[in-house]
Amino acid sequence: MRVAVSFLPESVAELVECARESENAGFAHVGVGDSQSLYRELWVCSGLVAAATTRVGVGPRVTNPVTRHPAVTASAIATLDEVSNGRAFLGLGTGDSAVLNVEARPARLDELRSYTLAVRDLLTGGEATYGGRKSRLTWARRCPPIYLAVAGPKGLRLAGEIADGVIAHTGFRPENVADTLERIEAGARASGRRLSDVDVWWLALVSQNDTVEAAYDLVRPSLAAYAHSGFAAGLADRQIPPDLADPVQRLVTGYRHSEHAKPGAERPNARLVRELGLTEYLASRFALCGPPDAIRAQAQAAERTGASQLWLTVHYADKLGFIRSFRDVLQTL
Repeated sequence: MRVAVSFLPESVAELVECARESENAGFAHVGVGDSQSLYRELWVCSGLVAAATTRVGVGPRVTNPVTRHPAVTASAIATLDEVSNGRAFLGLGTGDSAVLNVEARPARLDELRSYTLAVRDLLTGGEATYGGRKSRLTWARRCPPIYLAVAGPKGLRLAGEIADGVIAHTGFRPENVADTLERIEAGARASGRRLSDVDVWWLALVSQNDTVEAAYDLVRPSLAAYAHSGFAAGLADRQIPPDLADPVQRLVTGYRHSEHAKPGAERPNARLVRELGLTEYLASRFALCGPPDAIRAQAQAAERTGASQLWLTVHYADKLGFIRSFRDVLQTL
């Protein structure tokens, strides 16, 4: 199993140290979140991660079409690829807290498609048309792999059709994995490719503690963030049990964007997950929780369903502590 990691940087110095520790621990990639209103700036931080490491892939997980023009993104990722000696990747999504905290709307899938193709055209051919206007990028050397972070059926198909890789925000219960792979494969076939041509990762959380309950307390803010991002566009075809559809919708509606992914058991979003009785379901879908042996077993179970690459997000206050404690588990997967 391959495992990658991403951070929402609350401190530049901490992020750099986390990147070094993540590389030493054996993570495949180190991603940086894009949420300018709440966390440190994506591209500055990504450059520092690249400078602090030598082996891991590095890039945004993820940026969006709303707050950054495609020529800006293309120039930024080409620069990062140069700084990192070819280790860059570009993660794109429709936009969540970066967009909502400036009172904009997330991109539609057709906008994500045109944005992705424009960035690729700029990186491979030096010119693109986007929104009816031409853009140029005169110096890029190559196009780093582009990953689409998507959650719904149409997004999965789009990613399978046009992206180099997919970051699936769908969960890794067996029914989620089967549906995800089927939809990505349909998109791949539409562009003359096979499923094996697409690099598929699953978004995941890990909460390591002596007991499952203590692990749940730690991970609830992240479960809220994952549920909101995964289900905000609608609950249809998301494999949500009928008896949980109403509380999931209430979580999505009541989610506080200004608190996005902020750690703390008593944060408003964490309390909402607990009060709605969604902890166990969301944890079983998106997280590996408990002591090391339990986490190892859950990861192996996910791999058996077809989720062989997990991409973690570390929202915890003690990010370095998490990386160091998880290292032994990671090296046995």
